[in-house]
This record gives sequence, structure tokens and C-alpha cells, in this order.
Amino acid sequence: MRKLFDINTWREVFETLKKNKKRTLTTMSGVFWGLLLLTLLLSFGEGFINGQKLVFNALGDNGNINVVVPETTSTPYLGYAKDRPIYLTEKDCQALLANFPSITSIETMVTNWQGYTLYANGVKASASMLCGVSPNYFYTMKVNVVEGRLLNPKDEAQKTHNCLLGLNLAKRLFPEESPIGKTIQLLNTSYAVVGVIEPVSDNFSISGDLRSQIIIPQSLMTSLYVPEGNFQALIIVFKNDLKKPSELSQSLLSFLQKRHDIAPNDQSAIRVFDTSQMVRISNAMILGISILVWVVGMGTLLAGIIGITNILLVSISERTKEIGIRKALGARNRDIRFQILLESFTITFIAGILGTALGVGIMLVINSLMKKGSNAILYHPLIPTSVAFITILIIAISGLLAGILPLSRALKIDTIKALQDE
Repeated sequence: MRKLFDINTWREVFETLKKNKKRTLTTMSGVFWGLLLLTLLLSFGEGFINGQKLVFNALGDNGNINVVVPETTSTPYLGYAKDRPIYLTEKDCQALLANFPSITSIETMVTNWQGYTLYANGVKASASMLCGVSPNYFYTMKVNVVEGRLLNPKDEAQKTHNCLLGLNLAKRLFPEESPIGKTIQLLNTSYAVVGVIEPVSDNFSISGDLRSQIIIPQSLMTSLYVPEGNFQALIIVFKNDLKKPSELSQSLLSFLQKRHDIAPNDQSAIRVFDTSQMVRISNAMILGISILVWVVGMGTLLAGIIGITNILLVSISERTKEIGIRKALGARNRDIRFQILLESFTITFIAGILGTALGVGIMLVINSLMKKGSNAILYHPLIPTSVAFITILIIAISGLLAGILPLSRALKIDTIKALQDE
């Protein structure tokens, strides 16, 4: 072990490598490119995984959610013509809660897609949608609160004229100041801004561009703008310990089809999006990508190790006389073993660290140039510290493995024959 910290040992290793610069560089290139490719693949894989996680962060801690969206029928049924609009109301919510004990809560949304003009301090801006949500809607479908707070049960119960603004809408109305506590005008009605929000992910949305919307309590929305109380979406949360969530989703759809006289084969009248199935598909995709990345990366690294082994074998053949002289001067097998393994380890480790460092540097540049935000497919594509340590460990082990075969060849060299060779 003392030899490892002996400066003469390392001087001898580097002198040996310097004597054959071309061979050394050729040997190092295989490991360098292998680790560079592995680092890039792991980084892109990590970025994709982070992007997928960002999408499903919008669901919070709820693993089993069904999003129910009513549309129009596509098939005549029981005397009804096709293209009949379907409306879901509070009575549907009560019926679902009564017939499906596994439902823990139902959050609802009422929307109006007409373009609305808002006014604030002489500034006007258009909202893409006016939306009314139930009190706990944004605790089920997560959003980022940029400023202020969300609407709460008190706002719903008292029909307060409080509102939330999407981030882009807030910036247009209040470019130089915070909108919190300020008053805006909508259809001759005043609203106090209590919060500014943006989506957790633009890749998962059921109500369009949240950044350009105004959101008010659902009770106020139905009393002022949508008196019929039709919901544009139901967010149904099930218990997390469901064994067959997909079957429950189908049962829920069949229940609503019967309740609204919809043909059983009509797939467009009511759409049910099972987020648990989406999560399962995403997890399977993430697992597949992770396996592919490691297989390709390790395959490339293995090719580099084989290259090192072959070149070291050639090196041992060229150094037969040198090794014979060492043995004649009293070098033991363990001394030869230590020297060969140290040379192999040094070549592999230096090449691997350089390849890994370049890969991390490239990804740092790419990350700084990438589009930031909640709609990014790749998010923070940098390998975690733990993976970096594993990569370094792989480099170290690879260096030792690459030297095993050349080592066995070196130990078999006969001293007398080696000295006779020219």
C-alpha cells in the first residue's frame, strides 16, 4: 500500500506511458469516448425523467385521479339525435359519491371561454377564459403560487369578489407593481386580486393556458355568469390503495352513460382520463429509457475496456525483456502485478474523468441554453451527484478489470527466455 503513495512509483508509471504517447492516447480514447457518451446519455435520460416528474407534479400526492370532461354525443340513442351536448351538474357529483365509496372527493370547474376584457388603473388586458373552481380544486390539481394565496372555502361560502390571475395576465395589468390587493374591473364588477398563479407543467392541462385566465369562486361564477351550474370538468379523486383503477374508471364511465342516456359505444360524449394509467405508462417509459441508457453507455465503455486490454497485451509483448530484467533484479510477482494494474488504472481513470468532466460541461452549457419553464420536455438534464460517484467507481473497477488479462500474461513470462529475446 505504501507504494501507492510513493512518488517514484508514479514517476515510473508516467515515464512508461510517456515513452509510448501514441499508444497511450489510443488506449485512453476508447474509455474517454465511452464515459463521455455514458455521461451525455445519463444526463439526457435524467432530464427526460425530471420533465415527466414535472408533468405529474400537477397531480400532487394523488395517485388515482379521473378527469371527467363532458362533450357531445356521436351516436343517436333512445330517440336522441347525435351531437347532443352533455352537461354534468352537482346532482351527478352527489350520485357518484353515493355509488362509488372509493371516491374521496370531487372537485369541479365552471368555465366561460368568451374573451373578457379586464381593466385596472387605466390598463386593459384580455383574459382567455373566466373560470370558477371549487374550494379545493387547486389543492388537487397543483399550481405554482407566484404571489399571494389561493381561493379558500370562505371565498366559496361567502361568494367573495376575490380572484386569481394567471401570471401573464397579471403582468399585463400590473407591469410595474404587485397586483396583490389591487382591484380589477370585469363586466362592471370589481374583484380584488388575492393571488397570482402559473401551471406546474404546461404539458398537463385541462383548461387551456392558465397564465392568461382569471379565476373566481365557483359559487360566484354560477350565480353571475353560469346560472345553470353546468360543470366543464370533474376532478374525481379515488383512494390511493385501489387495486384495479382502470376497471373503476370504466365503471364510472358506464354509470354516467346510463345516467345521461348515452350509447354504451359512444366514446366521445363523456371522456374519462385515468391519470393513474398515465403515471404507469410514464413510469414504464422512464424505466425503459434508464435501462437503455445504461446498456448503451456500458456497452460503449466495455468496448473501451476491451481496447485497453488489447493494447496492454501488445505492450506486455513489447516489454517482455523489460519485465524479464525486473524479475532478474529481484522483482516479485506482486511487484509486477502492482505495476501493470496501476498503469491500467491510471490510463482508465484519467481518460474516464476527462470524458465525464467534458460530458458534464457540455450538459451545463446545454442546460443554460435550454428553454426554461413548465413546458420543457427536458428539465435540468444533469446527472445527480450519486450517479457521478457511481460513474467514478465504474471507472476505477474498469481500470482494474482491463489489466487482469495483460497481468496474467506478464506473470507467465519466463525470466531466462525474456533475457534471451532481442
